Amino acid sequence: MKPIAENRIEITRQLFDEGMRAVENKEYKKLALKVALAVLLITAAAAAYLLHTGGSLILLAGEGVFFAAMLVWVAFVLPKNKRKSSYQAMCRKSNGTLSRTICFYSDHMSILSGEEMMITIPYQDVLEWHETKHLWVLTCREKTGVLIKKDGFITGNADMVKAAMNHS
Repeated sequence: MKPIAENRIEITRQLFDEGMRAVENKEYKKLALKVALAVLLITAAAAAYLLHTGGSLILLAGEGVFFAAMLVWVAFVLPKNKRKSSYQAMCRKSNGTLSRTICFYSDHMSILSGEEMMITIPYQDVLEWHETKHLWVLTCREKTGVLIKKDGFITGNADMVKAAMNHS
């Protein structure tokens, strides 16, 4: 069976990070924002109380710096470390071969690493389609993600792939 489209990608750390940022858990971001707002409200209430009672705001300023550092860590450092460890795990699992060819057929896609078949995904398992500057990122069942490089089509194009996915 001949594929309707083929896409080749060399998964660099930058492309991997771009794809991961596109699909990072929105609930995690919402939770971080809620925690930041709660800390801000508590700090404002404590500042108002200290001003009303004539207390010193120096202790509150120190706590504010601590909470700000904690929020930066939760919002930026943790996700970056997760992306880094996920990329390293993928490198180990792939024995350093990070080039992929995605062959799109009428009802499924097959992902190859070099000449070796890795996985076949039916189109009905594709849950979301995200677009970034250089990629389309497909989120599939079983927490599988597929990176498709926009300029990586060897044959066919993204419109043909989307049409096939919509018809299956």
